[in-house]
Amino acid sequence: VVEKEGAVHTGVAALSAGGFLRVVFPSEEAMIDIDSGDTWATVYGGDEAFQETVRFKTHRPEQPLLELMVEGQVTGAVTITGTKYDRHKTGQLVIGPVSSAAGKSESFRLTFDDPAFVADESTVRVAGVRPLWLNVSLSFLDAEAQKSMPVKWVDARVEIPAGSPQERYSGPGLAETGEIVFEIEREMKTEEVVLPVSFTVGP
Repeated sequence: VVEKEGAVHTGVAALSAGGFLRVVFPSEEAMIDIDSGDTWATVYGGDEAFQETVRFKTHRPEQPLLELMVEGQVTGAVTITGTKYDRHKTGQLVIGPVSSAAGKSESFRLTFDDPAFVADESTVRVAGVRPLWLNVSLSFLDAEAQKSMPVKWVDARVEIPAGSPQERYSGPGLAETGEIVFEIEREMKTEEVVLPVSFTVGP
């Protein structure tokens, strides 16, 4: 924990889904717990990058308020990888500029580290896309072969088809990016994984 200009900053490498981070202030005899299970209901990009600021009062007259900035990543059982996937900074699939005349496609992979999970059409689905003209295809491993594999994966491809309208989906906020929404069903529960997709369609 580093104190600088009246603020306390702590960097967190990873915070497991359902776990918590405890920050202790010895001089203040205080602590704060950050529960990932209570904070993040929807996982963006499988591994959710976060940056939050917590403000609280102290008993010091010279510093009545203290700011704690916490940043890190909530990791889940689904990992997204790919050459265009920015896991550490934005959690987005960054496609970049796209020619409307030619279109463009990019590949990425969903990896599952649950030995009992079988990834197929019934357990891994594309529930929605933004914009609606994005095309997403999934390729699954043989279901029988997966039963002896400790790690399973699904290869995915997103296509911005030729003739797409010239529009911008590159942020800066998540509401201004494209997105792919996956539904992962296991143990009678459905988890929603949202992958932001950043691109701009030009001439």
